[in-house]
Amino acid sequence: MNVQKIISLSLTLLFLLFAYFQLNDPDPEYWTPIYLVAALGCGLVFFNKAPASMIYYAIAVIYLIGAFFQWPPQFEGVLFGEMKMRSLNIELARESLGLVICAASMGLMGVLKSKKKRARSGWDLAFKKAIANGNEPENDMFEDMKNEFDDTEWNW
Repeated sequence: MNVQKIISLSLTLLFLLFAYFQLNDPDPEYWTPIYLVAALGCGLVFFNKAPASMIYYAIAVIYLIGAFFQWPPQFEGVLFGEMKMRSLNIELARESLGLVICAASMGLMGVLKSKKKRARSGWDLAFKKAIANGNEPENDMFEDMKNEFDDTEWNW
């Protein structure tokens, strides 16, 4: 399993856990879908079914806008040591932090998606297309030179 799959699977599971935790929240109808969308986005990258990178960047911007508007009027911290809400400002800060985590993850998924697409460009892709189309070279310019690509890919 490559790094992209490990990251996307880890984030998918994390956001599913976040969504589950929201079921106990006073307003799960808002927060559960927010985390499920993030889980879906990461899961699509894991299963190689992801949409264009720009979709991920747009979702990240939406999450950041939500985090901005969710930010408390007065920051009192997030107090991870205790789970009960001591003040509305702490709850708003936690919710804003969750949206920032979603935004960062969607941005990362967009980067991972675009890197995968770029990795298939260039000569390698051109040679593979030529092979698939049945093209063969007229003669080998490098007759006695051997390399891994000739041995594994360019068979005629």
